[in-house]
Amino acid sequence: MKKAYLFAGILFFCISCKKNVTPTSLPPTTSGNAFSSPATYTFNLPMRVAQPFIWGANGHPLYPGAYYNADPGVYNSYLRWQMGLLKELQAPWYRVDFNPDPNGDGGYASTAYGPNASALFAAAADSGVGILPIIIWDHAFVQSLNPDNAYASGVTSAQSFMSTYAGDFPQHYYEVANEEDDAYGWAYFNASSFIQAVICNYFKGMIAAIKAADPQAKIIINSGGNPSFFSTLATYQVPYDIIGYDNYNGESSLSGALSTLSSYGKDIWLTEINNYVTATDQPGNTETSAIDDEFEACDQKPVKAIFFYELLNEDGKTGKDEATLGLIQWNSPGVFTPNNAIKKPIFEEYKFKIEETDYGWYDMAYATFVYCDFRQPDPGGLVSWTNWFTSNRNIPEAFNILLPQENYTRWVDQLFELLLGRAADPGGEAWWTQQLVNGATRESVIETFVGGAEFMQDAGGTNAGLVNRAYQLLLGRAQNSNDPDYVDELNNGSILPWQVAQGILGTVEYQTDYVTHIFNTVLNRAPDPGGLSFWVGQMQGGMNQLDVYKSFLNGPEFYQQAIHQGYVRNHPPYAF
Repeated sequence: MKKAYLFAGILFFCISCKKNVTPTSLPPTTSGNAFSSPATYTFNLPMRVAQPFIWGANGHPLYPGAYYNADPGVYNSYLRWQMGLLKELQAPWYRVDFNPDPNGDGGYASTAYGPNASALFAAAADSGVGILPIIIWDHAFVQSLNPDNAYASGVTSAQSFMSTYAGDFPQHYYEVANEEDDAYGWAYFNASSFIQAVICNYFKGMIAAIKAADPQAKIIINSGGNPSFFSTLATYQVPYDIIGYDNYNGESSLSGALSTLSSYGKDIWLTEINNYVTATDQPGNTETSAIDDEFEACDQKPVKAIFFYELLNEDGKTGKDEATLGLIQWNSPGVFTPNNAIKKPIFEEYKFKIEETDYGWYDMAYATFVYCDFRQPDPGGLVSWTNWFTSNRNIPEAFNILLPQENYTRWVDQLFELLLGRAADPGGEAWWTQQLVNGATRESVIETFVGGAEFMQDAGGTNAGLVNRAYQLLLGRAQNSNDPDYVDELNNGSILPWQVAQGILGTVEYQTDYVTHIFNTVLNRAPDPGGLSFWVGQMQGGMNQLDVYKSFLNGPEFYQQAIHQGYVRNHPPYAF
């Protein structure tokens, strides 16, 4: 009987299969009151952004430090490992700084990192990773210019860059400079500012040269946290294409900035995002939740790309944020090898947010078929429910719609098999399914089955047989001396047969088994003591089986599991 009981627990308790019974009246009372499913939830849903969306990370693979190795063979392997991290994240873009020549002419033709760049381009091409170049300025050179010669100098500098790296950026995106507003203490437009005029003219010259060399080029200019910087660019008619913006100050700051930036009518790329306050690498840090909330600020905004800052911790930068801002930290400080790397919690969170944004509702729709209907989704149904989730963004309502369609029938079928030992007849299956649709609790249906003539007949026609059969099928054991004397109560007429089932279903023992099976089959794990105690307490307080089940389906852990399982399905061979 134990095997039959466990089988019953997994399907009977949890979800759905197929059964039948002839119509009969429900008992006059039921086990507990129905609880409505929660209408809200405490976790973020997929942010609404236009697809395709670009995901990436920042890194500094051209220069000595955490991203580099002086041995060419090791360096090539190390670059491919970095590309592998980006591919695992499903963030196949690498934002990389290209420094100017050290000779002070503002050019890019004689840089010492040329061989490193060649290795980077080869690794990126082999891995399917796009490189977003940041064309770093020689600030001393720029400051030596004046508004009259800045344009021509910008043309010359960009021609030097494009001639050096012609064809190395097949995606045609170029970021001109980095946070020039911060570099020059520039928070607002000043009509009399000499340096603002120089910078804007230099921008215009560089953009003209880049687009002359690559007519498909799209130009990004970014700000280090000053949305009004782009007003100045507009005043000077700088012809860039995409707003870049760096944010390290949390959701509220980013939300306000995006509201302003959206008014400029351009796509927005978050060229750097992290959180200075939380990225400490200390136990219990809140970086993952902070980043999760920062991403929510992008919801329904014209954000088209996010680049996390940065891929690797840069150990040794004392007092610098780069020491702890990475997705990867090092087991032994300063030993920059793949074998010494540790994926921080934020690595998994970034991976989760990417999957959630790109495929979250698809993954959730897939999970509803598996965990509600116990089958693989049909293509049409998967598309339909993905679209429904995307439009409605209401998980509880989805299950209110889905469960009656197929789950109830499967559960009724299973009940026939378990309690009556036979397949459901079509009439009984339809009738009992409709009772559930009409609001009958699962407890009341079980009680009616146990109280029916067919169950009594299968039990040998005696009260003792009925009680023993009810205990074996519902608890997987025989009645013992600690249990109520249901046989005597049946014999003296103080209770009816259905009330035997009602008594068993209301026990802590049965409800503990039920909740345990919900954990095992919906969340794929054993219950934690606190969770088990809580949900049994809810049932003791009157919550019925279906509403416990719905609460698990509506909860954050099931949602996260759906995204995790979707990631594994969608992106082999990677895993969470």
